[in-house]
Amino acid sequence: LAAHEEVRKLIVDLNGIRALCNLLDSPHEDTECNSVGALGNIALSSDLKDAVVEGGCLPYVIGLASSTHEKLQRQTARILFSLSAGEAIRRMIVENGGLFPLVRLASSPSEAIQRDAAGAIANIAIGRGNKGKIVEAGGLVPLVELAGSKNSNVQRQVARALFALAGNQENQETIVHLGGLNPLLKLLRSSSSEVRKHAAGAIANIATNANVRAEVVQSGALEPLLQATCSSDI
Repeated sequence: LAAHEEVRKLIVDLNGIRALCNLLDSPHEDTECNSVGALGNIALSSDLKDAVVEGGCLPYVIGLASSTHEKLQRQTARILFSLSAGEAIRRMIVENGGLFPLVRLASSPSEAIQRDAAGAIANIAIGRGNKGKIVEAGGLVPLVELAGSKNSNVQRQVARALFALAGNQENQETIVHLGGLNPLLKLLRSSSSEVRKHAAGAIANIATNANVRAEVVQSGALEPLLQATCSSDI
């Protein structure tokens, strides 16, 4: 029912958030999974995200993000991606220890989980003071690895995340040392203008760092970057 936008507000008005939160502590995995899924649907409505968090669900969701069950991982990654679109909720995700499970989820073999975990990390990276915390949680390693994904949806979120994280000088050097330049160059040739834009932004940020500027030039980034500047959709 929560898949339908008109029903979501009715669920909230009938105190359904609290009931769903209570089910997140169920001994039955299917019950937990379905409850997270329903809350994830409700969180798709921008005006209901705060209601999900105010209902006390976030610590339970973050706890379930460490589950070894793929279905539950998929639903928790999805809801955290959705909730992290808001600045106040991003801070709460970080404060409640959400970065470490998100980083682990980014290494999942499931492309759907990779996409949503990378998307949540990208959202959190936009928040003030979060870039260093993401790196401390080990976030750069899986993101650089995922930059080589052939899935366009994964590419989009990873490019967003690396663009945001490359705004930090220390991160710029780490991305280069982890071998992030080559996959970013490949993303510059993506058919998606959004992927190309964020990949170009990440490389441009890295190129501002004198300590790794030579590596950027040696990687062959100048030509595709110049081509990108001539594109009307970037």
